[in-house]
Amino acid sequence: MLSRIEEKISSIAVEAILHEAAATPKPGLVDRSNSGAHRDMDFFTFISSASVLHPYFLRMAEAGSRFDQEDLTLLLKKLRPIGIEAETAMFSITGGVNTHKGLIFSLGILVAAASYLFHREQQCPPGKVCRLASKMCSGIVEKELIRVNSGNTTGEKLFSREGIKGIRGEAEKGFPSVIKAALPSLKNSKEEWNSRLLNTLLRLMSIVEDSNIVGRKDQKTLKYVQKQSEEVLQSGGAGDERGLEILKQMDLNFIEQNISPGGSADLLAVTIFLYKIEALSN
Repeated sequence: MLSRIEEKISSIAVEAILHEAAATPKPGLVDRSNSGAHRDMDFFTFISSASVLHPYFLRMAEAGSRFDQEDLTLLLKKLRPIGIEAETAMFSITGGVNTHKGLIFSLGILVAAASYLFHREQQCPPGKVCRLASKMCSGIVEKELIRVNSGNTTGEKLFSREGIKGIRGEAEKGFPSVIKAALPSLKNSKEEWNSRLLNTLLRLMSIVEDSNIVGRKDQKTLKYVQKQSEEVLQSGGAGDERGLEILKQMDLNFIEQNISPGGSADLLAVTIFLYKIEALSN
């Protein structure tokens, strides 16, 4: 029988996805105002996609709580078939549009890690959860991007061309951009929730080697996005009238230039998840 904590952890994962989608305005990204640089999806596509993922996160949480072996990479293997089923459900409801494939991977790992940890220590400190995730993903870059790079996926092509490790590299290192920058940003902000989320996204955009940006454009565009994001933060961020106006103009520019910081958006959802599961320790 599933426990209340597994249900709660999986629900927080879906909540994190929905909050990321709802944060507005996000430059070049789908939000409540527009579809950003995306022509095949909108806000409602994201809502529909998120609506089918809970049962799969729940199974991943259960897998984490029941795992009793020392080698945590074996837990990742148990999650993979569940993740494939989740992707099939996502593609079915979105008509073949990839809305949350990256988050099925990253949040799936973190859901299992959080459940594994809570059943042993009755708490979910983000740092410990991410260290467990790192152990689960140990060697994943070597296995999937270096030795067995088929060049079929966008991530594999980017690694071959640019050396970008993407979400695999982030997960294998324990999500350092989230733990060191995004989570402190979200925790320390005193503004209302939407502005806090936007400023956290901007902090991620200013530092992350976003594979979505490079995949659509190039390294020069990535540097441009990082600089623009830092400028908005230096101008007061989303909670400041001037900063918000710059952010809105940034959104229009990104749409026109077909720029979408989707990797940073996924890490925002990861940040929200870790922020909210920490309360389970109290």
